[in-house]
Amino acid sequence: MAKVALLIGVSEYEPGLTPLPAAIKDVEAMQRVLLHPDIGSFDDVKLLVNPQRQAMEEAIENLFAGRPKDDLVLLFFSGHGIKDEGGKLYFATRNTRKNEKGGLVQATAVSANFVQEIMRTKGRSKRQVVILDCCFSGAFAEDMLVKDDGSVDVMNQLGGEGRAVLTSSTSTQYSFEQKESNLSIYTRYLVEGIETGAADTNDNGVITVDELHEYARKKVREAAPTMSPEIYPIREGYTIVLAKAPLGDPKLKYRKEVERFSHGGEISSIGRKALEQLQVKLKLSSEIAIAIENEALQPYRDYQKRLQEYEQVLEEAQKNLTLNSDAQDDLQRFQQILGLRDEDIALIEASQKIKFNLAPQSIGVLTMGILIGGVTVWFIKPDKEFPLVTPPEPIVLTREFAKVPNVPEGTFKYGGSTSWAFIYPKLESEIKKVHPKFDIKIRKDLVLGSGIGIQKLIDGGKDGLDFALSSRDVNPEEKRLAKEKGFTLKAIPVTKSGLAIAVNPRLAINSLDKEQLSKIFSGKVDNWKRVGAFADIPIKFYVRSNNYTSTGEFKKTLGIQEFGKNINYVNTVSEGLQKIAREPGGIFEGAISDVVPQCGIKTLPIVNKEGKTFYPYQKQNSVSPAECRPGKRNRVNIKAIYSDEYPLPVIFYVVVKQNGQREEQAGQAYADLLSTQQGQEIIKNLQETGSLD
Repeated sequence: MAKVALLIGVSEYEPGLTPLPAAIKDVEAMQRVLLHPDIGSFDDVKLLVNPQRQAMEEAIENLFAGRPKDDLVLLFFSGHGIKDEGGKLYFATRNTRKNEKGGLVQATAVSANFVQEIMRTKGRSKRQVVILDCCFSGAFAEDMLVKDDGSVDVMNQLGGEGRAVLTSSTSTQYSFEQKESNLSIYTRYLVEGIETGAADTNDNGVITVDELHEYARKKVREAAPTMSPEIYPIREGYTIVLAKAPLGDPKLKYRKEVERFSHGGEISSIGRKALEQLQVKLKLSSEIAIAIENEALQPYRDYQKRLQEYEQVLEEAQKNLTLNSDAQDDLQRFQQILGLRDEDIALIEASQKIKFNLAPQSIGVLTMGILIGGVTVWFIKPDKEFPLVTPPEPIVLTREFAKVPNVPEGTFKYGGSTSWAFIYPKLESEIKKVHPKFDIKIRKDLVLGSGIGIQKLIDGGKDGLDFALSSRDVNPEEKRLAKEKGFTLKAIPVTKSGLAIAVNPRLAINSLDKEQLSKIFSGKVDNWKRVGAFADIPIKFYVRSNNYTSTGEFKKTLGIQEFGKNINYVNTVSEGLQKIAREPGGIFEGAISDVVPQCGIKTLPIVNKEGKTFYPYQKQNSVSPAECRPGKRNRVNIKAIYSDEYPLPVIFYVVVKQNGQREEQAGQAYADLLSTQQGQEIIKNLQETGSLD
């Protein structure tokens, strides 16, 4: 059994076809990983660079001809893909030409049909893999070269038994190469998946065709959303093993965890803490960890960079008043070259329309513009700006933890609301410094929501809780269940918080009021244009799973009975934020301290019924998504959420089981400790910085 490959790269062409410098680098990179004894371990990998048509056909025939059935045969092509007038696919060679009318001279190119016939008639191997990173001639830009477009049915022309065909895009999409990365986008992530072992998604030490496809597809979709790599497996083709992956390699293990915790170019707060622990456990230096993270997050950053390039070109054109029909055609072509989605372009153009075509009588006075995700978003000053109400001092039992009486000794379990997740570790640590015998232990497996925490408090016992953390009051059903068990529940308010509304960072909307939010989340309004945005963008709203009873509190706040039929449920805040970062019309509600510090989204100011505007973030020190990074994030506006007028308030409670036992004493003591001045200061500091960094 042998593993053989032919890698064809065509970068030089006759006039009429644009050179593709990355094609040669593509095949060289593929050869490196396939020949590596610990990775691809191929027996023979031949390079064919800039061949004439006849030489290319002979090499393909020699690759497949006479191979034993157990051999693995791989054909890789990087270059121009061209279609004839009938839509048939051809691979361009060094001498491929077009006629005077721009049509393909077929005798100068290798047809896909020829390759299929060779595989069918000459190839006996039942393990055949074809990888196409090919293109049509088209528009090219300085940093990005368009590589493919047309209606070509690759499956029909290159399919067959015992085969797998991987393509860089569908039959109607562009593929791209990036000069700055040396390799074509698709090949770049094929090589990365093989060379790092990251494509071994099931951690069994080998990389199969379908695993490699899925890894490259995910990465390409982040870097160039207009591309959709495809796989066409025939029978068992998807299970063909292409390479080996290291088992137990600390760098690979860390990389895979980075991939799991990254959402929309950001690493979640939980993920960041997990990665810090993993880095120590794997004994990786900070330099290595940072390098791995940067490489894993690069696709998303590449796409954001191209969005910024388009926005800058559009802004320059508008400043120079050059948006005539020719300029608009050029912009559309530039969009295709950069591989940008229509939805993203609509958001950019809408924000520019706001900037250059303001209607003062309807939208107020323009006060400030900041760069958000590569788009200049102008904040509009309302006719009246109201100062935030300074909250009254919280009622405290005493000033310090040490002076709180009746703190019991023993071990006590607690859990509940996810909104407390970034608060309890610090509080627990500080309380134990003063009351070391008050051994409170968080049940991290039960930090799943207020409702679950209260239910486990009612259940009690070995798997239950001694007191619960909640972001809402106890409901009638929970009171009934507790009464059936012979005790009552008491929800002790300990601090204020709030909800925040997050949207896609490029959405040209500057604030929302409660009435607009009610219409959005009830489904009465389904397009952003109907709430003041210039862009015609469908609204896609996300909320926490219906199992989380806090969603009921949000509905009460908005005064709606049910969410709209177009609701999209997510399990976690991180998942919701990830969704809207990718969805141009996305909107999500979440705990203010979870949402405000995030970099990949935009948090909206909220207007209450009296017309007062409340900024969830500290307006005077606001940080745009483009500037946001670890150590430099938006901070929660504490004055706003502690105001009795904040439109989306939340109260944090400690829920106590009133049974006259030690559990009641523990829950009451915990609430008393949090209500001290020392406890309130810790909570406010944690709320201000949020759940990140």
